[in-house]
Amino acid sequence: MKDPVIFLLSSLLFLGCLARIAIGESIFKSPEKEVSNSKLSDVLLSPKKAVQFLSTRVRRGLGSSYEECCSESGGCTREEINEYSYANSRVIKYLREISYCRYWYCDSGYSISSWQRCNLRIDCGSNCEDEKDCSFPKSKNLKIEYADSHLLGNNKAVIIRYGQSKIPLRLSNQKTAKVVCKSLGFRSALVIYSTRSRKIRGNDKTYISIKCEGSERDFTRCKYDLKASKNDWMSFTEIKCYDKHSLSLRKGYGESKWYRRFGAVYLSGRPICYNSWKAWGENEANAICREFSRFYIGKPFNATALVNDTWLSATVTDLECDRSSQRFSECKANRGGYCHSKAGVVCISGYYSFSLKNGERGLLEAIDIPIIATKPIQWTFNNTKVICDKETGIPYGKHEQILVEDQNNTTCLVRDVECEGYEDSLAECSFGITPYECPETFYQISIDCISCRANDFTYIIREVNTTGTRQEQYNSILNVLENLKARCGDWSCYTHDYFANEHLHAYCVTWSALQRLKYLLKPRPNKFVYLNTEYDSTSMVREKRWEERFSELHEAILKLSTSITKSQLQVSKRFQEIATFKTEKIKTKVNEFLVPRERQLALLFDSQTYHLLREQLVKLKNEATIVKEKELAEATIDTILSFVSALFQIGEDWFEQLISLAKDGVSQIHQAKTESKRVAYLVGETKKLSPIIERFRQHFEKNKVDLKAARRFLLVIKVDKERFDSHAAAEFLDRYGGVGEIAIEPNEFSLLGDILSNVVEGLCGVIIESRSILATDAIQSEAQDGLCAETRKTMNSVLTIIQEINSNEATMAQALEDLAQAKLEESSAYELSKSLENNIQSDLELKLKQMLSIFIIKVQKRNLIEEACDKITYLNHGHEKDFCTQIKQNIDDVNIDRLIAFYQRDMCLNPTFASALIPITSKQRKDGTIDLSQLLQKSNDTLWKTSGEVLLKIPNDHKWLSDHGWIQEEDTGPFFIKQFEIFMPPQHPSKGGPYRVETKIEMIKNTLNKVQYMFDEPMSFGVDYEDNVGFLSCRGHRYSPYQTCSTDQTYSVCITKSGTLPGPYYPSADSTWKISVRSKYELPNVYSSTPFHLQAKLQICSTQPKKVNRRQRDRSSSRPGCCTNKQYSDVKERIKASGNNPCKPCPAGMSRLGGYFCENCPPGMKPSPDVYGCQSCPPGTQNQKSDSSKCL
Repeated sequence: MKDPVIFLLSSLLFLGCLARIAIGESIFKSPEKEVSNSKLSDVLLSPKKAVQFLSTRVRRGLGSSYEECCSESGGCTREEINEYSYANSRVIKYLREISYCRYWYCDSGYSISSWQRCNLRIDCGSNCEDEKDCSFPKSKNLKIEYADSHLLGNNKAVIIRYGQSKIPLRLSNQKTAKVVCKSLGFRSALVIYSTRSRKIRGNDKTYISIKCEGSERDFTRCKYDLKASKNDWMSFTEIKCYDKHSLSLRKGYGESKWYRRFGAVYLSGRPICYNSWKAWGENEANAICREFSRFYIGKPFNATALVNDTWLSATVTDLECDRSSQRFSECKANRGGYCHSKAGVVCISGYYSFSLKNGERGLLEAIDIPIIATKPIQWTFNNTKVICDKETGIPYGKHEQILVEDQNNTTCLVRDVECEGYEDSLAECSFGITPYECPETFYQISIDCISCRANDFTYIIREVNTTGTRQEQYNSILNVLENLKARCGDWSCYTHDYFANEHLHAYCVTWSALQRLKYLLKPRPNKFVYLNTEYDSTSMVREKRWEERFSELHEAILKLSTSITKSQLQVSKRFQEIATFKTEKIKTKVNEFLVPRERQLALLFDSQTYHLLREQLVKLKNEATIVKEKELAEATIDTILSFVSALFQIGEDWFEQLISLAKDGVSQIHQAKTESKRVAYLVGETKKLSPIIERFRQHFEKNKVDLKAARRFLLVIKVDKERFDSHAAAEFLDRYGGVGEIAIEPNEFSLLGDILSNVVEGLCGVIIESRSILATDAIQSEAQDGLCAETRKTMNSVLTIIQEINSNEATMAQALEDLAQAKLEESSAYELSKSLENNIQSDLELKLKQMLSIFIIKVQKRNLIEEACDKITYLNHGHEKDFCTQIKQNIDDVNIDRLIAFYQRDMCLNPTFASALIPITSKQRKDGTIDLSQLLQKSNDTLWKTSGEVLLKIPNDHKWLSDHGWIQEEDTGPFFIKQFEIFMPPQHPSKGGPYRVETKIEMIKNTLNKVQYMFDEPMSFGVDYEDNVGFLSCRGHRYSPYQTCSTDQTYSVCITKSGTLPGPYYPSADSTWKISVRSKYELPNVYSSTPFHLQAKLQICSTQPKKVNRRQRDRSSSRPGCCTNKQYSDVKERIKASGNNPCKPCPAGMSRLGGYFCENCPPGMKPSPDVYGCQSCPPGTQNQKSDSSKCL
């Protein structure tokens, strides 16, 4: 064994080498890291053990270590630490990491007390290693604040105050800056910081640098480094913190009235720069707007125009936010400066910003500012779907672009929205911003959203009143329609979207049903009562168990369900019967009333008398070309022509042009200046036409839509007859509101006749009294033809026709309304019958069918009762029976036995025969007179030489009727006509044989007890007879209407065709008739100097039943003796049967037609050799006296 001492020394030497190796390893490895070489792990010492081992060699002696540097009363010296110089820094580092060390060792090797470490004061020297990577001391005296301006010359610099120390702060990053702002009292803020330098006077050159992670609550939780400037310049940080309270949106100098919604962005009273090339996009706008509400989204725009002081420097130049930035405090920004463009935002709430002005309908607005479109058809249905889905939950609506012409005080904001249709709100759609000046041309958007769902309509129709009077039911329908419109909107049910949306479909089904009921129940002020004489309404009322059947049908309707039943099929069959019944009634009305009435009205419009007046006025115009006042006369004639032509074209497209020409003509005549009294009179009378022309123009403007609708519907009926479509009926009733007041009141026609007659008279006076040399020809022409007098008479006849047209148009309009309503009743019953053959699809459909069914049977029941009562009223001479009045007031709960039991007897079982008179007038026409010259017009027909027509209004005057032989004075009215035939004055030419005469009398208007009644069949009379026929040659029966004495049979005629009305209904004597005459011989005019009357043959009935033995009033068998040649027989005296001699002397002229009248030929004419009439004097001769029979 070797020496033990030598062995121990060798072992220590070996372990020392290993210790050195271990310490060498610690240069590259941290103390915590173990040696990875597994072979050396058992023999290598850790750095700590190695240091302890080596420390045994230092002068502290055996058993001491470096760790004793931390526990000694004094720290280790530098020499002790530097014994192994290459390990000095590592030993210092090792000692610094000992947590319980009482000393902290500087880089130089000197030690300081551990409490001097991180005490915000430099103790180790210029490297400041004792104040690096420090945590702030926990002290109440530690604060952060803005520096006073005298400290650093800037009140935005931040310092750390620790006791009496004020240490300037320098920031290293954005996260640290945000924590600093939190410490300054800003919970969330946009941070803008920058480093500034300032020359320092004095020895204190320290500053502090903070490092934070960004999540710290305040700066004391961050790390810091305290540093010292190595020269006279100090670096510090200027920091600005902006929270949401410093943020505002402005317009001009004040806050925007759209507070926090729209305007230029201001931070602490200064704007933000708008840099379109680098930043300020939707990310930045979103971040700004979310400061006001987390529900907002932002839209950026250049707001320079909203900033009054454009030279005001900006708070922020470049604000940059990324997509994840929820607040503007999370953005980055550079400090402000001058920039030309200023930033603005529009803050829009996805749910609340876009809205309709009136809730579910109205102008579309964004932030209370109307949204605009810059193109005419830019707004789309997809856009409407999005806003309606948001407003009502139903993605359906309609829109309208409204052109804005007045741009004063108009603000624009959102423009040109484009949606795909699936967005949750308009905020998700594409749109532009126009924040201040509106475009030159733009459109506002009006939207109406459907707001009712299918179930809502079931509750709406419950308000319909199915009981009560027709007026009450109709009012309830109107109220429900208004309610439907108010709650659900006003929608067109004629678009292709009718079936595309279930809610619109339910709306349209409900609306259509209510509209149909409105037309069916509308109480119309009937201008006439239509009597269907072919169909006996009472017979249907008498039908077995009629009332019971209606009651049973009503109960069956209430029991309808969505599944088809046997009872439902029976209801369907019943409605089929109603539809068939209505079809037959429509056929009767169209073919036997409307079409004949339309033809009759067409005849009035195409009157021969009107064409004659035009010819006469044209002749007057030709004569006017030779007078001095040529232009005035021609203007007068053109005005009359235009006005009269307009009266015959009312409702037509060219009416406006004609009435305008007449109005211009009157204005031209008003300007005429002359000293002539005749011309002044003409001008004065023409002026009176102005108010009447204006009245006609206003009437047409008010009613032209209705007149055109009526003409269009009438054309459909004429083409399709009774098969016309129910849609045409509904369209007519929808557009036709009633013609309203007539163009000219009846009492105005007399005034109009006087005015036009006076105008013609004044015109003729101007022509005849003209000082023109050529006027003598006009005077001669007037003397021969009597053009002025004939024109005045023709004018009066034309006015009579116009008056009938005026009243008959209203009659036709009501007939069209009746037909349209009947067609809707028919189609409704038919559609119900078909739909009830199948299952009903929904509860709404069931309720609508029940409602419509109940009203259809009520309308059918009411129509039958009213038709039956109308006939009973007419048969009762215009007085309604009490039981009819009661039944019509309440058709639901009333006894109809008396209605069923009423017997309809003939109104005229015992007529009175009469030879009646019709006065002839050549002056202003009035009721009960006719102008014979209109019946005796020359015809261009080679077969019928004379052809004319005229209207006769029989006066509703008992005295007139008795004075003219229609009734006896003791008779009581009303009176009804069973036979009515008129005979023209007979003419027996010396040369020529028999000739045929035909007269026809057609009823135009029938009035009873102030109510106009119309019949389904034309009421007309006709008589054909042969005149100038030998007694033995007559193949009919002879009649002598103009016989003046019992022995005179010279003037009898041979009647070949005659007839009476079949009854039981007859026209009233209070009626208007159109009389038409044609003759194969040219009948001359009558120039009577005594009263002249046309003879009429009548069968007339009165209210009182006639006794069988009552004397008939055909007075042809009791005529007195014949009068002398210079006398005439006064037929009115003969009618009176007063016993006075009817023969009276002729006041002028000579006795004609066997003493029936006295004829006085005008100058220039002499009596013809025939029974009556005058003929012109031969050329070169003249009849100087009116009663002379010779021309000299």
